[in-house]
Amino acid sequence: VAEMPQADRPEAEEQWTLREAVRTPAFWLVTLATSQMFLVGGAVNLHQMPHLVDQGLSSTVAVGVVSTFAVFGGVGGVLSGFVQRRIGARWTFAVSLAGAASGIVLLIQADSIVLAYAYGIWYGLVFGSTVTMVQVIYAEYFGRESLGSIRGAVAPLQMVFNATGPVLAGLAFDMSGSYDRIFW
Repeated sequence: VAEMPQADRPEAEEQWTLREAVRTPAFWLVTLATSQMFLVGGAVNLHQMPHLVDQGLSSTVAVGVVSTFAVFGGVGGVLSGFVQRRIGARWTFAVSLAGAASGIVLLIQADSIVLAYAYGIWYGLVFGSTVTMVQVIYAEYFGRESLGSIRGAVAPLQMVFNATGPVLAGLAFDMSGSYDRIFW
């Protein structure tokens, strides 16, 4: 078997065990960021359609926007892989989270078909990117050797946040009659 030329070999990545990773601030900050993304994402994803209807759009338009969001989510997931190869997962994830926040602002303002579809396209792209980057960010920080145990340790927390977000948004709506405050 011929050896790969030195210039073509991937550079060695750091490898952390779960025990080592949990002792770092980076582990807890990434876990906090990803868990918050799941909290907000769960709330927005479940309540975006009723919010759009509350904004005066028809349920047909709202379904179209949610479908657009889903399609562009797939596109964003693929594109983020190319972007992260150029600027790294850390920056791609940070930009994606900021983009998702701006997408939610657009959702709050979406009271016309144009704004609603602009939201669906933009938020789909950046949300799809965040979903992909959640899978990649831990590998970039801690290597791939213990990725299964590291992701396995944080996934239950992320799923609790994902399940809690829609409930909090629903309660906020029940108390105020609007999604605006909880989305902000």
